[in-house]
Amino acid sequence: MFKQGLKTRPADSFDSDFFKYDVIDLDAQGSSITYIDAAIKAIAEGGLIGATFTDLTTLSSSGNAKCFYTYNSLRTKVTHYQEHAIRIVLYTINTIANRYGRYIKPVVSYSPDFYQKVFFTVHTSKSECNQSIAKYSNVYYCDTCTNYHVEKLGHVKKNTFMPSPIKREQAKCDECDSPVEIRKKLFCEAN
Repeated sequence: MFKQGLKTRPADSFDSDFFKYDVIDLDAQGSSITYIDAAIKAIAEGGLIGATFTDLTTLSSSGNAKCFYTYNSLRTKVTHYQEHAIRIVLYTINTIANRYGRYIKPVVSYSPDFYQKVFFTVHTSKSECNQSIAKYSNVYYCDTCTNYHVEKLGHVKKNTFMPSPIKREQAKCDECDSPVEIRKKLFCEAN
């Protein structure tokens, strides 16, 4: 019922604090990402959003193109694919929140079978939005030995956004000397 309410309400009606919700649960068939924009506008400061994603094949198996145009990230086939998929989802949600001067704090996530459920709170702060670059990383994976290397996209120094220098000089694994694949833009904030 709430999803229907989000679809039918005018977008500008969420600008007022009068219409803000404390808790929103999105349980769409497939990806909830299409409803995240409206949910972030409709949630009160510090409110909790729960979102279900049943498109685990898009997030963790073949079909890199669909993952890229849906989530603006690249997936990989790894043994810890569920965690990787959750990090892709959190990256996408946080970038959507940043459009409105808001950011997310993940609370809990789980992935029991063929779907994922993430819970996060939404807060408003331009300075925290500016620090979002420090939450995102590129990850280099080795298909042969499953070794990986995480490289932050950037950092904040004296309230100034700074891209990280490239530290990876080669496209070979440090452990087994096999080629590595880059997977871009994952949410890797340490709490």
